[in-house]
Amino acid sequence: KTERKSRDGSFHSSSEKEKVPLQTYQDLPDYEDPHEALFNFTNEIKSSHIVMENVIGEGQ
Repeated sequence: KTERKSRDGSFHSSSEKEKVPLQTYQDLPDYEDPHEALFNFTNEIKSSHIVMENVIGEGQ
């Protein structure tokens, strides 16, 4: 697998089978609930591979 940055700034993972857009950063201040941000950020990854251990900071 390799990662390439597309013209719009997003990253794509390429393999022989498929290309999947990867979102490498989520701006958490846009969300009141960190779980909602986690859901939006991780919808590209199987939920069984996700563990939320703690929240760093709580914004202003």
